[in-house]
Amino acid sequence: MTTLSPPNPTPTEALAALIPGIHQFAQYIAGEIRTYQPDLVIGLAHSGWLPVLAAQTVWETQQDAPFPPSLRLNFGQEKLDRHNDL
Repeated sequence: MTTLSPPNPTPTEALAALIPGIHQFAQYIAGEIRTYQPDLVIGLAHSGWLPVLAAQTVWETQQDAPFPPSLRLNFGQEKLDRHNDL
C-alpha cells in the first residue's frame, strides 16, 4: 500500500525523503572516482559540493585508500564579468 506524503512536509520529512537519492548518487560518484582515479575532485560551490561531501563519506566507509584531494569552486554567473575583464 502506498502512502501519500503530506502536501507540506516538515524539514525532517523532506530530508528523510531525499536521503536515499543522495546516498545512491554518492555511491555512483565514488564508483566513478574508483574507475577514473582522478588527481583532484572538483565540486561547484553550493549545488555541487554536497555530492562531493556525500561521496567522501561513502568512500571512507568502503575504501582503504584516502579520498582524492577535493576543491570547492565558486564560479557562478555573477563572477563572469570579472573573469572576462582579465
